[in-house]
Amino acid sequence: MVSLKKQSHNRYQLIQRIVELSDSDSWREAKQEWCLVDVYRTQSLGECLCGHPIKEHCVLQNHENGNEAIVGSVCVKLYWFSVTLSFDVLELVG
Repeated sequence: MVSLKKQSHNRYQLIQRIVELSDSDSWREAKQEWCLVDVYRTQSLGECLCGHPIKEHCVLQNHENGNEAIVGSVCVKLYWFSVTLSFDVLELVG
């Protein structure tokens, strides 16, 4: 369970974990290996790879090795994709 205490996004932790799960050893190349495969919301808090509590989960999959990672919507927007439309659609459907 994730602590309710406010935490900041740890960019370096996110980068380190993504590189560890990638084939490439550099962030610039490693982030290109990932694609967004799913988004979902939960009532209970999860945890982004950066360590920040999240309710909006973005599932990334590495197209080179098949690894998956859960990243929060803030980090995915900052470093990869715009997911605003995906979560807007979830609100309409759910």
